Amino acid sequence: MKKCVMTISTICFLLAAFLASQVISIAQASNASVTYCPNPPPEMEQGENQVSLAYLNAINEVIRDYGNFQFRTNEQESSVTRDRVGYLTYYCETNYNFAMVFYKGHSSTYNCGTRTHSFIMDYTGQPAGNIQDAYIWTKTINNRHAFVFLWSCGMASASMFPGGYCSGGSGVWGMCYSWLKIIGLSSDGYKSPDSSGHVFLGFNWSSPNFKTLIGSSGYNYGAFALFFYQGLLREKYSVKGALDFATQRTFGLQKFEYCPLYKGMPGLQGVITALKGIR
Repeated sequence: MKKCVMTISTICFLLAAFLASQVISIAQASNASVTYCPNPPPEMEQGENQVSLAYLNAINEVIRDYGNFQFRTNEQESSVTRDRVGYLTYYCETNYNFAMVFYKGHSSTYNCGTRTHSFIMDYTGQPAGNIQDAYIWTKTINNRHAFVFLWSCGMASASMFPGGYCSGGSGVWGMCYSWLKIIGLSSDGYKSPDSSGHVFLGFNWSSPNFKTLIGSSGYNYGAFALFFYQGLLREKYSVKGALDFATQRTFGLQKFEYCPLYKGMPGLQGVITALKGIR
């Protein structure tokens, strides 16, 4: 990865363009990293919660050992509440120059009558705990979040972009816009990076469980996420390079563009899962 003096860019399995060719070099005076693994009730099935927690812990060890973060917290299960996410988002915005977020959990959408909005879930999975896009937007007051990876369903779908203000009076819509406060990111940052300095990683449709095995490789999708962070922070690859690194280790393919996470694949209930590059 080349050195750069920008803030960390956001990733997305619809990747945001600029960082595909940039190193994630954190050159700011103060940086914050927050990871969330709420494990709401749907995760209780067949051990997905234990696998998720193990990988979140491993990812945080990489962030701790190879990142340059003055503030780092790994929020798990009952600590992941709507109020806690709101507090930490605001805290990072008002105390640090750069903020990075990774969330592993569930998400969905709701309609205000004018526009489709999105939300991620807290540990209860109940409506009262939903963390809406419009709510996040009220906390990102200084535009310090520049690297956001949401491993949950549909947060990078075409209906969630570009985001913006809702004419129905429900604040703003779209997780990418709510976290990053930016519109106009490249629709395929892996192949066509832009100069926004931001990356948002998310899924078009369903996101695979961490425990789901990748073919006959012996690795699961949690390993893909872990190898991505190893490539990004330990190996000092660009975002594009880190995606290639994770693809090589788990799928045995040389480039992310050949990977089913980029090209699309049969997903849950017949929907198509696709990681489309850097948005």
